[in-house]
Amino acid sequence: PTMTVKVSDHIPDIISFIEKILEKGHAYVAPSGSVYFAVEGFPSYGKLRPPQLSESPEKPNPEKRSPLDFTLWKAAKAGEPRWDSPWAPGRPGWHIECSAMASKVLGPRLDIHSGGQDLVFPHHQNEEAQSCAYHNTSQWVNYWLHTGHLSVKGDVKMSKSLKNTVSISQLLEKYSSNHFRMLCLLSPYRNSIEYSEETMGTAVGNCRRVESFLDECELYLSGVKRTGAVDEVTVVKLVQDTKTAVRRHLADDFDTSRAMDEVLRLVSAINTMLGSPSSELTSHSVVAVASASNFVKNTLTQLGFSLKSDQGGQEDVRKLNSVLDATVAFRSSVREVALHPEMVKPRRAQLLKACDTLRMSLSETGVEVKDHKSQKSTWRLIDVVQSDTKTD
Repeated sequence: PTMTVKVSDHIPDIISFIEKILEKGHAYVAPSGSVYFAVEGFPSYGKLRPPQLSESPEKPNPEKRSPLDFTLWKAAKAGEPRWDSPWAPGRPGWHIECSAMASKVLGPRLDIHSGGQDLVFPHHQNEEAQSCAYHNTSQWVNYWLHTGHLSVKGDVKMSKSLKNTVSISQLLEKYSSNHFRMLCLLSPYRNSIEYSEETMGTAVGNCRRVESFLDECELYLSGVKRTGAVDEVTVVKLVQDTKTAVRRHLADDFDTSRAMDEVLRLVSAINTMLGSPSSELTSHSVVAVASASNFVKNTLTQLGFSLKSDQGGQEDVRKLNSVLDATVAFRSSVREVALHPEMVKPRRAQLLKACDTLRMSLSETGVEVKDHKSQKSTWRLIDVVQSDTKTD
């Protein structure tokens, strides 16, 4: 995050925030020294979601004028954390902390405020009410974004209390950040997402489709790949139509699911063209493929993907590239000898098996080798999904 804040550093700001709400007549001080927001005197309360009586505490609080009134300042009991205040030693209520700190850092109006669906009521509703009262406005937040939950297989919500959470470090032991990002983008943000082998497998597969597409485009643009029946008019129209559709879906409640569907359809269509046999490589088709590749790269980058940079850069990266280039070139030479018409079959089989073994070994370390007809072999780095080595 750009900035992090601590409640304990903002106690004076929170007290000042509560004092102003009291001055405006939207709160009251109880005999204990606790301060409550007066919901009945605030007509717009419930704008995010009308509260239900069933959501009121089972045990009534005799200090409250209404069961829906919520705490701005809670007077401390013996042994509880406390700070001095004009009303009684105590601590801030849960909701007031966020409003006071957000107003201090971001000002009187927020553009986007997000959180899980379970925070709509009471947390975000109470934040909205007390902030509108403080800033004397009818709208504190322009856009509320409430996300679905991440669940494990069987629609069971991940929760520390259930001890079924997966930490970021645990996830990255098997998958990459791009894999998880793809999982999230394939579902509308309001929906809950199931984290399982099956759903992650789909995300990994889509990531590989996109990575393979970008690599095939690079091979085509560099002239290494000389085949591909690319219809430049069709590709240009596909890119333009996809660009328009992606923007439309993202403007429609940030529907990343449908936006990614459009990108993947474009990837599949052009992959089919690049895989079709043809020896016609024109400048027009090169421009069209470059346009498609750049569009996909830019779209994924804007959605947070970390795409591999061009080979080169740091010294150790250059050295690794040189080693891989030499290894793949040697393997290509061996394959060329093995496939020579005069090579005896037993020996040919041995050499090709050795080539396949090397290719599989490299794949397990994140290097994919591709063989091309009548062309040298090429390589690319891939994200490796680690197999499970232990069970709980």
